[in-house]
Amino acid sequence: MKENEKSIGSFQEKGKKTENEKWRLMMMPQLPQNIYIPQVIIDDILSRLPVISLLRFKSVCKLWHSTISSPSFYKREYELVLAMVMNDPSHLLYSIDDDKGTLVTFPVPWNVEDVSYWDIIVSNSCNGLILIGFGKSLFLLNPSTSHFAKVLELDYLIGADCRTLGLCGLCYDESIKEYKVIMGYSHNHRKYSDGFYAVAGLKEKLWTVISFPLKINYTYQGPVINGRVHWIVYDVVDDDAGGGRDDAGDKIIFFDQYLNVFEELPSPLRKCGCENAIVGLGILGGQLCMARKDNKIYLQGNIEVLVMKKYGKMESWTTMFVVSHLMVDCYAGGLSPLLVTKNGEFLLSINSKEIIAYNPTQESYRKFDIPVVGRWLFAVSLTQSKALLVDYEWDQKRLDYLES
Repeated sequence: MKENEKSIGSFQEKGKKTENEKWRLMMMPQLPQNIYIPQVIIDDILSRLPVISLLRFKSVCKLWHSTISSPSFYKREYELVLAMVMNDPSHLLYSIDDDKGTLVTFPVPWNVEDVSYWDIIVSNSCNGLILIGFGKSLFLLNPSTSHFAKVLELDYLIGADCRTLGLCGLCYDESIKEYKVIMGYSHNHRKYSDGFYAVAGLKEKLWTVISFPLKINYTYQGPVINGRVHWIVYDVVDDDAGGGRDDAGDKIIFFDQYLNVFEELPSPLRKCGCENAIVGLGILGGQLCMARKDNKIYLQGNIEVLVMKKYGKMESWTTMFVVSHLMVDCYAGGLSPLLVTKNGEFLLSINSKEIIAYNPTQESYRKFDIPVVGRWLFAVSLTQSKALLVDYEWDQKRLDYLES
């Protein structure tokens, strides 16, 4: 008897759920069976999503896969600044977007127990990818997807008598669809002119020694524009003793990714006719920009930020704004323009120690809370990328097969 009552009760309960489900379906808005959404609207919606979501949505249908995989898919380049503190015990990366300039932290995407922060190299960004070196290994990081992969080794380059890094960069050769890494090493930390420079493709993974036209004693890691990576150099042609270095560079060079050669970019003329005192390079609004002092006195002078409106044309250098009351130490990283936010603030990296948001209208700035006590801060600006890095990963077995 009890079993029958239980069965009847269960049946009645199922009936209630079925009835409730009918009412819920009746109350839902009825949509047409065949809905047509114009492709332009789909593209606009997808272009606003984070890269990590887009990679997942590629499997929705063939049309979405084709749309997201298209090289011309991104209509709006979402810019951000990525910062990393050398030997940071918290093992965090710091991100600042171009919307409101807000700071976000997230864990590093690698095993912190396997790397030494004292042997770190952080190069420029290229197409949303960042080149990072730990000891004798080079890695690629895609912050948009958190993909991190080893791509090259430096055993061939770093010998017992050649350990001082003078130059490092990542660029892209569109003609062969290949990323290239440029490295420069010296036998003497005082003069980088007695070393050598080499380039390697991330697919071939073969180093080739190339010539360098200048005698320099220091460079900064620089930005990429038109596929070319740029650096500030300190020319010491007339300084055989290796000393007497000025506190600011006087030339801008770039690496031609198609010809594998270094060339000099025209710098703006000084109003007073004296040489330039360049303290940093960057990209603002898709154009190359530079920061220079109005004198070459250590830790003194105003900082003028200029933009090259027509790439390669010396006369197109135009002043954007001038920053005062900042102590810029060129020995410690100088001043690098990173990006401009939607509210008109300019993010600047100062002395590899801090990042500030400068408001040229109010001539004021605010600092970001990044703990850098006794350490170095690496900061680069980049755009989002959907690259998966699979084609560039280090495969020792494959390399051994090719060499045999």
